[in-house]
Amino acid sequence: MRIEQSSHQSCVVLTLGGRLDVAAAPQLQRAILKQLADHPPAIICDLGQVEAIDPLCAGVFTSIQHPALGWPGTTLALCGARPAVAEVLARHRLADRLAMYPDLEQALRSATDRPPRLSEGLALGPVPTAVGAGRAFVGEVCDRWRLQELVGSAELLASELVTNAVVHAGTAMELRVELRGPWLQVVVHDQDPNLDRVLAAKEGTGRGLGLGIVERVAASWGVRQDKAGGKTVWCTLALPPEKADLLDPSRQPPSRPGSVAMAAGLDGADRHPSEALGLPGPDLVWTKLWPPAPRAGLIPRASLQALLQAGLQGKLCLVGAPAGFGKTTEAMPAPITR
Repeated sequence: MRIEQSSHQSCVVLTLGGRLDVAAAPQLQRAILKQLADHPPAIICDLGQVEAIDPLCAGVFTSIQHPALGWPGTTLALCGARPAVAEVLARHRLADRLAMYPDLEQALRSATDRPPRLSEGLALGPVPTAVGAGRAFVGEVCDRWRLQELVGSAELLASELVTNAVVHAGTAMELRVELRGPWLQVVVHDQDPNLDRVLAAKEGTGRGLGLGIVERVAASWGVRQDKAGGKTVWCTLALPPEKADLLDPSRQPPSRPGSVAMAAGLDGADRHPSEALGLPGPDLVWTKLWPPAPRAGLIPRASLQALLQAGLQGKLCLVGAPAGFGKTTEAMPAPITR
């Protein structure tokens, strides 16, 4: 295989020629890794002169692991593939992992754009601190992918899914954040294949309120059993119109909110979890979910803070009653002398 290097608009272009076979694959890997050491904004492999690709070597582009490949680092893209070569790449679903363009001009024009598909994961244990770690991870990823508008909703969804896995599955899990065209997906995979609690949440029995929140916030959500064992609970958020700049017209929108994968034995015609759980109103009251931000000119009250900290050691008592039944009066603490 021939590999010629050139630079265009600060991007590295590797023009490949000949056949990509088992003997040439290591040579191509070394060439790409060598360029990644300099952290260019993009490495574009021009396949216009590639005559054929051995199907065993089609994954050479996606098998490369390097810290620089995490977006917004270096983008690895392909362009100019001949029909026979493009067919091999399509059979191996390379378009799900890499940006592919019909020619070099379009590749250079779009090289530094956010890829239409991104994915990052975090391994978590079944411990209470997993919820905070998951929130921080999702927030950092969304911020790095320039999806600041979705940070709050994505963090909330991650909290609910991770909490559900910690409380009910009690196994090691993986939290993934995936960008697929105009949809952001938050996914939690655990090692417990039992779907009974998800069924209970859908029918309004058991401790399923967290999934009710997921139902309200997400564009869609579902659960499926995995062949390798365990289950995956997922949910999606729609990107804002101004951020959905790389739409895939062939991709169908997610199923309607509340639909659960047929692998779980659930019928999409069943009532939504929100109906079963009796959540009030068509939308959540966001002030119930987010702590208020401190105001400017806040006066610190050390004595009050000390009382609150002491109260953290006590038991939590929840009082439930309709409006006007004296909940506030019963729950009022002793007055604090100013």
